[in-house]
Amino acid sequence: MIRPVQSIDARAASVGIGQTEYGRDLGRTELDLACEAVRNACADAGLAPGAIDGVVSYHIEQVSEIDLGFALGATNLRFMARTPSGGGGAASIVGLAALAVASGTAECVVAFRSRNRSKRASYGTDPNQGGRPWAKAGDRLNDQRQYHHPFGVAAPAQEMALIARRHMSVYGTRAEHCGMQSVVQRFHASRNPNAIMRSEITLDDWAASRAIAEPIRLFDCSLENDGATAVIVTSAQRARDLAAPPVLVLAQAQGSGPI
Repeated sequence: MIRPVQSIDARAASVGIGQTEYGRDLGRTELDLACEAVRNACADAGLAPGAIDGVVSYHIEQVSEIDLGFALGATNLRFMARTPSGGGGAASIVGLAALAVASGTAECVVAFRSRNRSKRASYGTDPNQGGRPWAKAGDRLNDQRQYHHPFGVAAPAQEMALIARRHMSVYGTRAEHCGMQSVVQRFHASRNPNAIMRSEITLDDWAASRAIAEPIRLFDCSLENDGATAVIVTSAQRARDLAAPPVLVLAQAQGSGPI
């Protein structure tokens, strides 16, 4: 399925990135983490939090836009929106922020994600209230999950295993290609003081890690942890006067459908 790319013509730019520490069971609320990440992004951009007039996030986010704006002192929010999924949504919220800026709907939009996803960080029975959501599904399978949870496809690694097998069948890729991605990501993590796992690995290390859902191995899996990150998006014109070098957003696309 091909989705059209929406051109933004470089009218919007990312101008600041902020994050918190990452860890297992940090003992902080998701609102607290979100505020820290947004403040850090604003500091990186050279903006006051009060300049934020738009907030975008994923639909599984537990921090409300109103609470975040109130806590930050951003009292003039005029754009609030969410996109589906979380990890599967990837950069969709940055694209949404750029669309808002390019259309003139908002001038300074923050895209953020805050989560308590370590095993011990659960604070409620809802799948999105901390911890691992697939472990809380119970018998409430009233959506598309009813067609795959009973057959053992519940955790992201199991879902990605099917997608990886499909890719291998269609394009001739091998499991080792996934391993190369793991090696590269750990290489970058080794240079990130906020990363949890900071030891480099080799392709042999990847091959020796246990299988989770073939062809996905342990070192292919992301860590379930607590933490938050935020990205500030504003107009390309305004970006020229800010502290950080701007990264222009040229286009964005979203899509869903059969593989």
